[in-house]
Amino acid sequence: HQNIIGELHFLIRNYLKQNPLGIVTLSPRDVRFSDSLVYIPDLLFIRQEHLNINQPQYVDGAPDWIAEVLSPSSLAHDIRKKYLDYEKYGVSEYWIIHPTELESCQFYVLEEGHYQSVSPSENKVVSQSITGFTLNLKDLY
Repeated sequence: HQNIIGELHFLIRNYLKQNPLGIVTLSPRDVRFSDSLVYIPDLLFIRQEHLNINQPQYVDGAPDWIAEVLSPSSLAHDIRKKYLDYEKYGVSEYWIIHPTELESCQFYVLEEGHYQSVSPSENKVVSQSITGFTLNLKDLY
């Protein structure tokens, strides 16, 4: 779990050093969607033009991209509850990474208020939010 989070963070940070599109942040970082709904995603990305939501204490609103790496204790929560909340509050892209099964990873892009599944091509997924970033899933495993 932690190795995958660290590797994905490393890959995105290196990409952003060459392409300053925004910031990527590791957990723990609170994301406040409303007064009563706060999550701590494993990774999040905020585009330059939305950095005003990055407050000192928390992210105040929907990041552009969130990734959750599944663990047995959070499986149902990440796949169903967070999916519905991230969709409702406008997270543009949501990646669900399975820690041991490359084939079980899920990728979603928000279109007209609803998530649409994106299928990797040749074990590569192209981010819509982190413009130009392509992840080779085999780099995580």
